[in-house]
Amino acid sequence: MPEGDTIHRSARTLREAIVGKVIRRFASTRILSRDLAGKQLTAVEAHGKHLLLRLDDGRAIQAHMGMTGSVHLYRPGERWRRPEGMARMVIELGDPTELVVVAFSTPTLRLITTDQPIAHLGPDVLAPEVDAAEAVRRMRARADQPLGVVVMDQAALAGVGNIYKSETLFTLALDPFLPVSAFPDETLAAIVERARRLMKSNLQGRMRTTTRSTAQRYYVYRRNGRPCTRCGTLIELRRQGEQNRSTYFCPRCQLTRTTPR
Repeated sequence: MPEGDTIHRSARTLREAIVGKVIRRFASTRILSRDLAGKQLTAVEAHGKHLLLRLDDGRAIQAHMGMTGSVHLYRPGERWRRPEGMARMVIELGDPTELVVVAFSTPTLRLITTDQPIAHLGPDVLAPEVDAAEAVRRMRARADQPLGVVVMDQAALAGVGNIYKSETLFTLALDPFLPVSAFPDETLAAIVERARRLMKSNLQGRMRTTTRSTAQRYYVYRRNGRPCTRCGTLIELRRQGEQNRSTYFCPRCQLTRTTPR
């Protein structure tokens, strides 16, 4: 499931492999532009769950992975790891072709001329210098909404998904279902810092984990019905928000708590 750490790892891999290379052939079921051949890729950036491939003419290819999207690198003739019918973009680089970039199952692919389409996003939790104060301000502006919904609102804090939402709020022992208005600014800032710390620990490409344990990858995520590692109470799953996103939590450790443990 792509979250901010996945996108930043993808950006790093792509950056090392394709920056400076020239597009030989471009095909996409989402981007219908016919003038990308001959353009040079000048940068690869990540912002939250968005990936940007910048071109030397000032435009950029913007990709959002959704729940199941991914971007792969292949050598010419190498067998693809996902079916061809799932490919939404294919970029052949070099002359002759040296590398092939394939985006699979990406629901959002577009060619942009400015950063305006991502300007609405909140601070990137994995930015070199995350603007925690701005993230807190944006969360505070959603005061009536449940904390578990707001933490995943990409317009408030970009990069956090179901996994890091559940794990962050559990490790801080905070109630996901209380409105943001119930939490002081210090707590909201602690959420930004904890999500950042958990996510940064998974940037090296190992199997994602928040526990640093080989026996158990997560504290609560996908552990509903199993005992809490703190108190032994069974972990529960509840759906939140208009998108019915999953929140895993300990009813004893977290419910009604508004300040970090």
